[in-house]
Amino acid sequence: MTRSSWLIALILALFSIAVVTLDSSSGTDLSGEYISCRLIQSGQTSHLYDHDPNSFNSISDPVWRTMAETTGVPPSTLLTTFMKTPLWPYILQPLCGRMNFPSFNLIFRIVLCVCMAALIWITGYFWAPRFFKPLWVLLFAAAWLRADPLRQAVELSQTHIIFLLLTFLAVLWARTGRPVAAGISLATAAAAKITPGAMIVYWLMTKQKKAAVSFVVCSIVLVALTVLAVGHTIMTDFIHSMSRASNVLLLSEGNQSLAAWWMGDFVLKNEALGFQTLPLPSALKVLCLGLVVASTLVGGYCDRRLSGISRSLPPYGAVFAVLGATVFTPIAWAHYYVILVVPLILLLDEFLRRRSYAALALVGCIFLFANYPLFLRHAGYMHLTVPTVVRGQFYAGILAMAAMLLLYRRSLTELARPDSEGLAHRPVEV
Repeated sequence: MTRSSWLIALILALFSIAVVTLDSSSGTDLSGEYISCRLIQSGQTSHLYDHDPNSFNSISDPVWRTMAETTGVPPSTLLTTFMKTPLWPYILQPLCGRMNFPSFNLIFRIVLCVCMAALIWITGYFWAPRFFKPLWVLLFAAAWLRADPLRQAVELSQTHIIFLLLTFLAVLWARTGRPVAAGISLATAAAAKITPGAMIVYWLMTKQKKAAVSFVVCSIVLVALTVLAVGHTIMTDFIHSMSRASNVLLLSEGNQSLAAWWMGDFVLKNEALGFQTLPLPSALKVLCLGLVVASTLVGGYCDRRLSGISRSLPPYGAVFAVLGATVFTPIAWAHYYVILVVPLILLLDEFLRRRSYAALALVGCIFLFANYPLFLRHAGYMHLTVPTVVRGQFYAGILAMAAMLLLYRRSLTELARPDSEGLAHRPVEV
């Protein structure tokens, strides 16, 4: 590593430390994973996927309450239902079995911040060389330090960033000749979050068939390991849990998805700021699924065209596809939008490379919408009247998708020129 790289690593390490120390954490979203791990360890697996019939994301099961009281979960921490693969808490047993919840929560907060720093590093080092300088990384890290999506992710100890990082590692490894590692990485992410699995369509579109095969094989192996580890009954409970979640429409300010935007802000306008659990209309469910698949098809088409001319360009299409899987899935919490660091860095790199003020304007707009709650708070402190935007992160995601298409079109146009050999992106060997 060069001196500049070491300095950037130090900046990102300090960024991680700052996030951990500045934000306290209730561990609300991690409570379900910790209790589920403890339930497996104590043999009470029949309660693993229990849920409250009236509340989608909380649980009042006495077994859960008793386990929480005896393992150090603070009374103020909301117990959330567990909906990930049962293999996840099974793997976590050596960790959860040796510590109480506060210690478990602290370790995951550190892991989450390191993953955030790693995502910034990967995006900058491999796909944004003009951005990847100490000064720009420092300025970006300072700006993102108090960003609403990151702050909420850390406050809730939301593990989404781990699986997001695995998804982009899969994209990177597939592009750099490591299809087996790519398949393992994506299969691991999809086992927990499901939606990353849509990237197999992207790989088929970009003719990365070895990575796609690796993903399928690894997914089958993970399912087999899960059944062997926890048994058919728990696996069936998990499938029922996923089926239940897929039919739920959550109307909440925190749900920044297309479904919540449409139903909450237009169809049921008076319910937008409440926390309502309603059936997801079948037509809307089909539309959301179709848009997720369409995003991967469009993203794959874009990257296939670009890679056919030059393999040194960033995977704008892959970023477009992952953004689509975030925006169009029926439940997309505000903290899922930590993904915005990737398009923001790519846009900053575009600005530095071409002095593109359109790219800089997009950076400003995306950052503003992503942090609109923060903007509203500061406007209130200064007694300013500004329009209220309920789903700022949703608009930021849509803008980021449009920005990736803009960067794709610009790159395609530049590559078509006779002097395109001077393109200022570099291929990176790993």
